[in-house]
Amino acid sequence: RLFFELSRKRFKELSKRSGSLAPDETPARPAGRYFELDFGGKSETIKLPVGDSLKKKVRDAVAGLMGDLLKNKINDDIPDTLSVRTKSQRCAAIMLGQQAFYRTGGSTPPPHSMARCDSYLPKAKDPFHDITLDEVQGQIARCGMGQLFLRANDDGRLAGCGDVVCDATDIANFDVRDSFERLGAAAAFQIDASGSLRITAIDWRHGDTVVRPGDEEWEHAKWVWRCSMITHMTAVHHLVWTHWIVANALASSCREALRPKHPIRLLLQAITYNTFSINHNSALSLFPESGMLHRMSPFPYDQLQAIFAHAANTWRHQTWPQVYEETRLPDAFKARLPIFEDGLPVWQALHDFVAAYVSLHYKDDAAVSGDSELQEYWKFSCVPQYAQGLPPLSRVALTNQITRGMFDVTAYHELVGDVVVYTTDPAGAALQVRPGRDMADIQQFFQVNSLVAGTGTPMPMFVPSGEPGDEDWLSHLDTGEIAKLPQVSAIYKTMMDRLKQVSAQIHKRNGPGGGRERSFGQMDPLVLERSVSL
Repeated sequence: RLFFELSRKRFKELSKRSGSLAPDETPARPAGRYFELDFGGKSETIKLPVGDSLKKKVRDAVAGLMGDLLKNKINDDIPDTLSVRTKSQRCAAIMLGQQAFYRTGGSTPPPHSMARCDSYLPKAKDPFHDITLDEVQGQIARCGMGQLFLRANDDGRLAGCGDVVCDATDIANFDVRDSFERLGAAAAFQIDASGSLRITAIDWRHGDTVVRPGDEEWEHAKWVWRCSMITHMTAVHHLVWTHWIVANALASSCREALRPKHPIRLLLQAITYNTFSINHNSALSLFPESGMLHRMSPFPYDQLQAIFAHAANTWRHQTWPQVYEETRLPDAFKARLPIFEDGLPVWQALHDFVAAYVSLHYKDDAAVSGDSELQEYWKFSCVPQYAQGLPPLSRVALTNQITRGMFDVTAYHELVGDVVVYTTDPAGAALQVRPGRDMADIQQFFQVNSLVAGTGTPMPMFVPSGEPGDEDWLSHLDTGEIAKLPQVSAIYKTMMDRLKQVSAQIHKRNGPGGGRERSFGQMDPLVLERSVSL
């Protein structure tokens, strides 16, 4: 209940941010306070700076609210009145959720924003008619969150079941509390002539068996597979990798090592707006024992800590083209996978802009290595896992690091954080599985959607609309060197024009005759926010 109320209180209209987006003029220095993420000794501690602008009154209020919550012990018992078992109960839960998160008097968000004026929840871009159908599982794997888990089928347990597997079994390595089933499942798919996927079997780890269409446990196995993916994606890809490692590294190091008018700080501040506050709030509510994520997940706290540590230890710095090359899938199928078919052109537009911007300010590697502030920036002292994954500082390394950071807080964050299409149906996906249940109970349904509501707050767009609170960020790149302003303006305009062209191409691929059985808009440049939200 507290989390539900908190998710609504945090909502802020974009128009009220107008005037607060200017670059921070605070001198480079370590933060006065940090929230330390201690993973029980299984990974190095990550430090989240607490922004100087966070008022003590607000900080104390949030801490007090969380303190009230943490006093309550976790009770996983659910009365039968909160169970969702039938189609009519499922429909009633969907309507109840829409009513509970309804809001009035909201301002119209920017044209391409996923925020809504009538709900605390973000828009569902392309709702499923029925997410439980077999054919929809192939759409989830090829055009949804399953893309992150796809690989060639070389699995002995699923041998002969299809060309590829969507493997979310990693989460099966972690114990769960007594009321829940262990998560973890891998689905096998056959690639048809059009490139679509047909599900053939699921390796259900809790049941230690391979389940096939028509088997008694088939519907349950599909539910476990969807829940395993969203749980892994939320805890690992979204929370640890994108927020606590990448966004935190960008925001903390540029703020602590680079002077206000440093060209790299100006660029990074454009994509780290409000990151200190967002990450601090995520740590307060999602990291602690008995906190929100502990309650809505099935894991004992030591196992949740182990998941965080595993995520931190397995993070790797790669360019998106490197991710493409290392993904083990049939070449023709991989080339048409939306995260690459759409994502690679987005990456290239960002990379070309960053390369031109860096080259404008640093003529060669010697200029980069000779910048003492950049040398300090490259230490990323708040996030040792990030620092350890980087190559030595050079102009190319700096370009790739900034580009990947920009890609992660925009396109990748949209991919791993946009889950409303799965969570607003109790049969869609949740963060826990109860024995014999194929849908989320009402308590889990509201817990998960309270978390999702945190992503419904509108943020400034990467391709700006020009509306109040969503102003153009070109002016943020003014270092005071008048001679460079026309060049910066030119490369900025080139990037924006290219991103709009990429968006038009994505719309064609998502439209009739575009070759996709389901639209994929998470990497459409026009819907990307320019910094992380929860």
